[in-house]
Order: sequence, then C-alpha cells, then structure tokens
Amino acid sequence: MDSEPPRLRIKPLFGDGDGDKIPDIELMEVRTLGIFAVWWDKRFDWESRANFILKTLYRVREDCIKNLGMSDPKNVRLGFYFNIYIHDSDLYYSGSTKKGDLFPDKWYAMVKDNRLGLPYMTLPWQDTDGDLVRHEGFHVFQNEWYRKRTSQWNELSWYIEASASWYAADRANQKESVTSYERVHFITANPHLAIWHTEHNKKISDPDEKELNHRQYALECYLFFLCEVCNVPKNIITDIFKIKDKVNPAEYLFRKIGGHNLREFFTYWAACNTDDFSYLSNTQKKFIDMQRWNSKKSVLNQLAFSWSSRNLKRRDSNENIIFCPKEELVTRGWSYNVLEIKNDYGGKGKYEFKLEGDAFGSEGAPSYFSGRVLIKKNWSAYRERRGVTEHIPFIMSGGIEGRASIVADRGDLIYVIITSVPEYFTSNQTYNYRLTFSKKEI
Repeated sequence: MDSEPPRLRIKPLFGDGDGDKIPDIELMEVRTLGIFAVWWDKRFDWESRANFILKTLYRVREDCIKNLGMSDPKNVRLGFYFNIYIHDSDLYYSGSTKKGDLFPDKWYAMVKDNRLGLPYMTLPWQDTDGDLVRHEGFHVFQNEWYRKRTSQWNELSWYIEASASWYAADRANQKESVTSYERVHFITANPHLAIWHTEHNKKISDPDEKELNHRQYALECYLFFLCEVCNVPKNIITDIFKIKDKVNPAEYLFRKIGGHNLREFFTYWAACNTDDFSYLSNTQKKFIDMQRWNSKKSVLNQLAFSWSSRNLKRRDSNENIIFCPKEELVTRGWSYNVLEIKNDYGGKGKYEFKLEGDAFGSEGAPSYFSGRVLIKKNWSAYRERRGVTEHIPFIMSGGIEGRASIVADRGDLIYVIITSVPEYFTSNQTYNYRLTFSKKEI
C-alpha cells in the first residue's frame, strides 16, 4: 500500500462564502495526510480535531487495505484527495456554535457522493470521537463495493451500517468501548422486526420512529456476538466486501457460518439480549441503561418500547395456556419474540412448553423456528442482587414444532424466546406460531 499516493490533487466542492457556488479556499483551512484532506471554516479553531481525524483515518485505511483486502475510493484512482469537512451541525447535535459556517446547515455524519460522483465525508465538530470516525472511515472503503449495488440498497444497508459500527467497536480502545454499543436497546425494544429492517425497508404500517429506523446501527452487537461468543472468524464479517457478484448479507452469513450453526447462534444471541445483554461488560450495560432511559423520554410511539411479550403475572394453573403474539408483533424473518412469565404465585413448579409454528410465512416462504427458555433465579430489579440465569433450549422437530420443560422456584423470572430463522432472507412477511404451556406444582 502506498501510504502517500503521488500527485493527488486537492479540490473541494463545498465552502462557498459569497454565493457564487464556487468554493472559497481562502476562507477555509485544510490539512492532509495520506489520501485524506480535512477542511473547515477558518473562523473556527478545529486543527486538533482535524489532526485526530487524519491520524484515525490513516490507520483505518492501512488496516482496510493491508489486512482486509478492501479498495481505495475512486477519488484516488482519479487523482484526487478524499475530502472530509468538519462542520457546525444543527440537525442532531446540541451545542451549535450559532455562528454558522461555509457548509450546508443540515449535514450530519455521513459518506456521500458529490456532484462529480466522488465520495466525501462530513463530520460534525460536536462529535469527532474515534468511534464515529472509524465508522465513517470504514464506509470509505466499503464505498467501491456498495456503489456498484445501488439496486440492492434496501437489503444491503443494514449490513453496511452494522459492519461499520462493528468495525469501529472492534478497533476501539478500552475507554472508547464503553460507548460502542449505545443503541443496542433498539433491538430489545423491537425484536420482532426482521434483521434487515431499515427506514426504507419496512412495512408501510410500521411506525416512523428513530428507534425502529436506526436499529441497523445496533446490530453491531450481533456481529460482535458471533465473533466473540460464538467464535466466528472476524474475516467472515468483512470478506463479503471482496465478493464481486450479487450477494444478500443475511444469506451470506447463513452459507458461510452454516445454517444449523447460525440458527443456534441467533437464538442464543436473542436469549443473551434478553438476559440483560450478558455478553457486554457492566460498564457498557450502565451506559446502555442511560441511553434507554433517554430514548423513553423522547419517543412518540410506545410500540418502540414494547417487548414482543405478554406478562401473565399471577397465572397459575394445571390447565394449558395458549399464547399467540399480537398481529403487529408476530415474528418476521430472522427476528424473535419474548414472552415473560413471573413465577410469583404458588411455589416451585414445573413448566411444560410446546411450540407449534405455521408451516409457511404470510407470503408463502417456508418457516423455521427455534427457541430457548431463560430462568432468572431470584430475580431482582437490582443487577447486583440477581441470581444466576439458566438457559434451556427447545428440542425442535423439523423447524416447526418444539418442546421444552423447566423447573422454577418462587420468585424466578421466566423468559421464553421464540426465534424465526427461515432459509429466506428478504421481505417483511410474518411467521406465526402458537405457544402452549402449563405449570404443575412440585
């Protein structure tokens, strides 16, 4: 890899200060390193930010090209620096300077093409930490791959964002890693949504909420779980960006990891999510708690914070109880439901569960289900007082029917996780089922 490609030309396309639609270079500062040029309005003292961005992106490029076999953006091939603009954003960030700058008001953090078809990056001055710079930096080296697949964008975008967030977290230092998984509560808020759900790849009837539309960023935790807990080689996550043919990311993982393995891993991940993200550190969990609370205060549609569950509270019976998910919360492709049962009435009991899935989804795709039962012993609202958690897998037959049995003491909290994991990797069709269970006193 040439760390300093020769004869790169510097050409900004933004920074018009006098309204003639021509960038005013004399009104901007610029610093370069490798293939990157960082620009900002010279009225602001953002040189330290610029140097941090340059050094971080330099390391990202070295890693992506040397170690991951990815490609430079087309700017380099055509002889131009890759431009990054530090701007004063008033879109998502508080703390605007109120002075305005030379750049568009509604910019946020992104990698996008300019009018010449060359990609560029924008970063708000309020948020130039390593995690965000690495995330956007990874997009730079994904760019040549996904720009050739714009017709597939709806089925690719979840993975493009999830893998960029995973990469940023994977390369984080210990301090940065605390905030790496800040959006994971978006998953447990809406586990019934397909793994490929995005703002532009959803049902028309789905609520238009940030917590639903941005959940693809949270799926970094799924890729982390596959690698760190299930020992999936990390190169599998990034090797997709070497594939020249058409590819569906969900199907790619299914084929590379193996259908049986991935179904087990996905169900295990769903259970660990339900178990207070047991694969993350306590420091990370505390940060997630804070993010979850802040989201609850701002959300408009309460569906965004409904578990796909039904709390049976004090139900206690030797008779069979039948649970069917609400229509709007039925599992979709590669998603899950969670049923919560609190064993707070009567004493110790044996629970028997029977899962019966529909053979086909709502649009005709063959169904496939899996499941686990979590028993949170002596559950407490205080994390430090909780007992151990037991995992009991369903014994499945043909991917449609399954059974599980557990013994729970009084005070235990039971979660039944039903996952929909069909060999079908597109659409928002639903895969329905019913769960029959009973409790017998011991």
